[in-house]
Amino acid sequence: LWSPLDKQFGCTAGGTLKIWNALTAKKVASIKMPDNIDFFSFSPDGKQVLLVDQTDKKTVNIVQLADQKLLLSLKGYSWEFLAAAFSPKGDKVLTATDDGKLRLWDLATAKPILTLEANGNIVVNQIAISADGNKAISVGIDHSILYWDLKTGERLAQLSGHTELVNAITFADHDRKIVSGGHDKTIKVWKISK
Repeated sequence: LWSPLDKQFGCTAGGTLKIWNALTAKKVASIKMPDNIDFFSFSPDGKQVLLVDQTDKKTVNIVQLADQKLLLSLKGYSWEFLAAAFSPKGDKVLTATDDGKLRLWDLATAKPILTLEANGNIVVNQIAISADGNKAISVGIDHSILYWDLKTGERLAQLSGHTELVNAITFADHDRKIVSGGHDKTIKVWKISK
């Protein structure tokens, strides 16, 4: 995963997240977790990373890369985290959990401030936030892409067309399009109407 900071990228091997400088091929940082890292994401300034490991899937840890200091943890109560992403300003985190809900967390309080429910609590496995931080997309095991307003919690659209698991979604073209790819061997580009 590419970092927003100075041509750096991160990759995981088992329980270790390593950050590399792509120009010099030198390791910049290394973070060790108790078990295999399920997923991670960089903060918008590239100075922090959030990650979840298999030992404790009910906690999202946010770590400062400069000194590998744990800054805070988001606790999942009875559910496990399947995906998470920082907001563009880095003051919030959007998570997807195995209870079929998306939660927008305020990092100042480490508490959810908005909860969104997927179709019949279908497990959500991929999420993305728009560049302006106002919209989000999610996809679950029912293959439907849901388009959300993060200010109101309203579901703006449901995009159907994939026939198998969707394992990649993102905003594109200045948040005017959504791109999705999945196990049905298709990449779809969706135009978002105003």
